[in-house]
Amino acid sequence: MSPNLGKTTFTDAEMTKLRQDVAAYIERNGMTKRQFAADADVAEGTFGPWLNGQYAGNNDTVAAKVHRLIVSREEQARLVATVPEAPSWQQTKTAVKILTVLEHCQVFGDMGVLGMGPGLGKTHTIAQFKATRPRVWTAAMSPSSRGVPNALVAMLEAMGEDEAKGTPQALSRRVQKKAGPGGLIVIDEAQHLSQQAVDEFRSIHDRTGVGLVFSGDESVFQLFDGTRKAAFAQFHSRIGIRHRQSRPYADDAEILAIAHGVTDGPSIKLLRDMAQKPGALRGVTKTLLLARRMASMTDTPMSPAVIREAWAQRAPDMAA
Repeated sequence: MSPNLGKTTFTDAEMTKLRQDVAAYIERNGMTKRQFAADADVAEGTFGPWLNGQYAGNNDTVAAKVHRLIVSREEQARLVATVPEAPSWQQTKTAVKILTVLEHCQVFGDMGVLGMGPGLGKTHTIAQFKATRPRVWTAAMSPSSRGVPNALVAMLEAMGEDEAKGTPQALSRRVQKKAGPGGLIVIDEAQHLSQQAVDEFRSIHDRTGVGLVFSGDESVFQLFDGTRKAAFAQFHSRIGIRHRQSRPYADDAEILAIAHGVTDGPSIKLLRDMAQKPGALRGVTKTLLLARRMASMTDTPMSPAVIREAWAQRAPDMAA
């Protein structure tokens, strides 16, 4: 089948081959004819007869749409095959600091705060902790969940209750019923919360003994700064552990590099320097994945030159 996405006319042989390819594609991917027709933007009542060779209308018009879908999907699959698999979560020094806060709060039913710069793997590490510990509930806040009701709804969704409704008091009681000693509530992106929402979660913590962590960017600490927000002075006595970090530790980038199979000194030094730039460890990971793909496609070994080229393609405004 021709890779020409704009092909609009087909010989009888090409039409027969296309129908065979489509039937095989549908079966191979466990699709229904209805699903395929929708993806190809062809009416279901048209697609069935066309596939069976019984369509009385313009077969080329249908074939063009079907052909375009098949070829584009094959191109996507080819590109995906060139993308190297990302290593699993890595226990960097930064990750250990985050895990320490989470574990402390769950074990001791304490309250903690994590304020991290962007790209340090905070959310990924929280997800890793949740995946390996029982009774951990994480909810990411946003501007739309700033207030008490929406924040509680987000937490109830994290606890498995979809489309939660009710008064703030009723929602809070449902969270309290699910929480308790030995559990951990993690409020990610907590900087978006209102003071009232923060206090509501503090109240749930006090009433149930559940561990509680407010996690976000470094501005999250402003929610608990009693010297500037007198109404929140009470939080100082409740926060049992906190961690604030703007940039990754020097060894973090090396741990990620080794996970990607990069072990030579010059490359590791370069990646350490990159980790101190905006994007931090996230930028290093994305650069390494792109560099590995570039090296694979050109059949060249990984090197500082390949890593620099990958970085330049990702962040042309920041010299590596």
